[in-house]
Amino acid sequence: MALWRRERFIILAFLCCVSPCSIQLPRSLNSLLRRRGNAANMPRFGLALALVASLAPGIKELPSQDCAAGPLPAGCAQGRLRALDWQLYLRILCNEVSRSLARDAVLQALAHFDAESANSCPEGFAVTMLALCASGASEFDDMIVRFKPDGTAHFLILAWDLQTGSAVLDHWSAMLPAKLVLQPPWPPWKYPGAFESLRQAQDLSYLAEMDDSWTCDERALEFLGCQTASQLLHLLCSSCTAQGLPCWFSADLVHHISIELKALRSSRMSRIGCGHAQLAALLALNGQSGTAPQTDPQIYRVYHDDRPILVMHSTFKRVAGDADNLFALNIPMMRLSPFPFHTGMLRSARIGVESPFDLYQDALSIVSQSLERHGIGHVILPGDASAGLPRHSALQSIFLEVLDKPLEEHLETSLEANLQRELQGPWRLVKVTPGLWQVGEEPYRFSPRADVAFRTFCQECVYISLYFYLKEAGFVLPLAPWVPCRLPWHRLFPVKRQAGLPMAADNSWLRLMQRGPPSLHRCSQSARRVSMEELEEPDLLPDFDISDGVHAEMGLYDLMRQREDSEQSGLHRFSDKIQFKTWMLEEGIPIPKIFHLSSESPEVLSVLQTIPGQQYVVKPTHLAATSYVYVMKDGKNLVSNQEVAMEEIESGLRQAWNDRHLDDWATESTRPGVIVEELVEADNRLGTPDEMKCQTFWGKLLFCEWTYVKNMSSGSEGRAHFDDANLHGNRAQAAMGHKACGIPNFASLGYIFRDGSCLDCAEPVPLSNQVWRQLVQTVEHIARGTDHIRIDIFVAGGRFLVNEANISFLKISKFPAELIEEMSKYAANTLCTFKHGFCPDCTWVPVAAASSVWLACICVMAIAVNWEDCVRHYRTWQRQHGVFTLAQGGGQADYAAEQRRLGHTPV
Repeated sequence: MALWRRERFIILAFLCCVSPCSIQLPRSLNSLLRRRGNAANMPRFGLALALVASLAPGIKELPSQDCAAGPLPAGCAQGRLRALDWQLYLRILCNEVSRSLARDAVLQALAHFDAESANSCPEGFAVTMLALCASGASEFDDMIVRFKPDGTAHFLILAWDLQTGSAVLDHWSAMLPAKLVLQPPWPPWKYPGAFESLRQAQDLSYLAEMDDSWTCDERALEFLGCQTASQLLHLLCSSCTAQGLPCWFSADLVHHISIELKALRSSRMSRIGCGHAQLAALLALNGQSGTAPQTDPQIYRVYHDDRPILVMHSTFKRVAGDADNLFALNIPMMRLSPFPFHTGMLRSARIGVESPFDLYQDALSIVSQSLERHGIGHVILPGDASAGLPRHSALQSIFLEVLDKPLEEHLETSLEANLQRELQGPWRLVKVTPGLWQVGEEPYRFSPRADVAFRTFCQECVYISLYFYLKEAGFVLPLAPWVPCRLPWHRLFPVKRQAGLPMAADNSWLRLMQRGPPSLHRCSQSARRVSMEELEEPDLLPDFDISDGVHAEMGLYDLMRQREDSEQSGLHRFSDKIQFKTWMLEEGIPIPKIFHLSSESPEVLSVLQTIPGQQYVVKPTHLAATSYVYVMKDGKNLVSNQEVAMEEIESGLRQAWNDRHLDDWATESTRPGVIVEELVEADNRLGTPDEMKCQTFWGKLLFCEWTYVKNMSSGSEGRAHFDDANLHGNRAQAAMGHKACGIPNFASLGYIFRDGSCLDCAEPVPLSNQVWRQLVQTVEHIARGTDHIRIDIFVAGGRFLVNEANISFLKISKFPAELIEEMSKYAANTLCTFKHGFCPDCTWVPVAAASSVWLACICVMAIAVNWEDCVRHYRTWQRQHGVFTLAQGGGQADYAAEQRRLGHTPV
């Protein structure tokens, strides 16, 4: 929303000075008023003062010249509106006056409104907004007016607040109903009147839907009247996937999207020319990080030619980073053919709003019915461990026994089709892990189509989790993380039919047990006999075991700091480049050709003189962050872009020999060394090649950040970077190399996920699908047995070469917020997991038993130590609350009975 321009409110501020409570204007406004208040303007000022800023007489009947007389609604004479002279204000609106006078009067009246008074006096608020729009006041352009599909109008108002003792700008919101009749004393106007063109401009429900067969067919543009959008169609079809997102945001695509956004912004008060193209431009931008449209959770049903259409109300703010790009549109749920999008993806953009429970229940029922139609037995359990938070108490999960063939062969087409037919919009089936599949709404923004759960990029999506399990000796063993990891068969079966759904036999027990600690890794041991891809998880290497220092309050960066402080010598295999490269050679993993390795001396001059072509890379093997790294080509260091002689290289290595990289213990304690290897050249620019910084958790690739080095910072900037990291809690400190050489400034080209999809990429991934799969296998082979490791890989000429590894990352790393949260969930799988000892498959049992015994001992000891105090407090309570009664004659009768029992004659 654009900011209000203060000059436009000088007259309004002047009018505010004459009121029951005089308002002091800022000194700057007074001076500006004196400069602009010439004699020609003074008669208008006087008339405005006489008509608008006088005291309110509290009239019940409002006479006027052109407006019929009528009673003033009670709500219009309450609260702040008591100070408004309705008689004089309506006289201005009902007579011919200059636009400037009408504007001044309307702004003065609007200053008396707020959210409460607009609700109590809707007719007065509607008349004021209609008059502001009809007067052509530029201030109306600063208002946000949204018409929803049901016809209600929602206003975001920015106006002067006159109640605070000074003229200050305030914003508030109000709503007007779809139908509003303006009876006397209001002007004889029709509502929505001047707003009708605005309502029509926001209504896209008239758009024609074409079949999928027309996707990316330019002939469809002529039928839609979108001939000018042919270039945008070509770019979207070549840059986006067949399902729409993600797209490669090249400069050419971003330019054509900006053209459509400019056309959309210029049509604020008129119907959009080519709605298909402009919607496609908005949807394409959702593939970038940081974009977040907002859609009402309610889906509206409207009729065109007696045909029902589902319509969503979506608001797009700061589109393409421009504050003026704010659009509120009523969008039909439809295919956007010929553009490769479906508008139904916007349904999931419920930012800050819980997913609709009714839609969730309907989706759960449809998925269950689809499974039953295919003869697949299943049971529904309370909770969903994939959500990761206990607040999702209403969620449920479907458990299925391991199938003889992949789920997609059974259900992928039919399951998505059933959901789309019954609930409208596109739906997606995702394989998160071999033991966990999810089916849910198509996300409104980028989200990988495999390996990543819905929670990562679309927490607002409605999705159903399907867990596979094995039967084992009276237990159900889920093949994906679940609490507890072994479920007694009788707690699930026989199922109970509720509302036609097969619910677990004992939901109460299952909910109660979900509160226990997770025990994830041993669960997979019992299932290793099953030949299922990726089911078996390797044991954690002892050098990566930090369980002794882990507790429940720790987060992602706390675990990273724990790794930095770890003094396991086996970590040197990753931090020492000589050991790492030697290991890669032994494993047959591709790395740059090595000319020289040494941990004995920094002398390399004789080696450099023998290298043909004078193209090579020289770097210390015990440092990091490009300290004393020389990427040489024709006598120039491509990192610093400076001429460097061989003697200078050797001198720099001598200095590096005595330097230490103060970041983590493993790197700090690495033996000094040097390496000389071949130069891997960039494909399309002068400088360092593209590099994939691949983050792995528990031996599996999560994503690779696609980067390259733009340049080196100054030494002072390098020092400040590590000082900042240290202030944020990392071990990192500026070393001598950082002060001398600076640190690299990386340019990020996007984030590539395990399935090859890319977030925020400007161009396609520079590897074929086959080579990318080989890269994933190589990274996961290196990371086998680790909880977290980063593997850096050079990419050039359609091939990849492993460069180095890193065992942690800094808290100041600039990852997208979604990835930080997801990495936290991956790292959190270490908590409360015990890999050895008694009952490794059900660690919660000994933990709960030991905790219960300990708690009982503490309670018994506390009672024993304080027994006397406990008795004393009990006697005190007994005296205060004890009750007794005296029964008449009861005592004498008891005495006589007792005497007879003893053989005595009662006296």
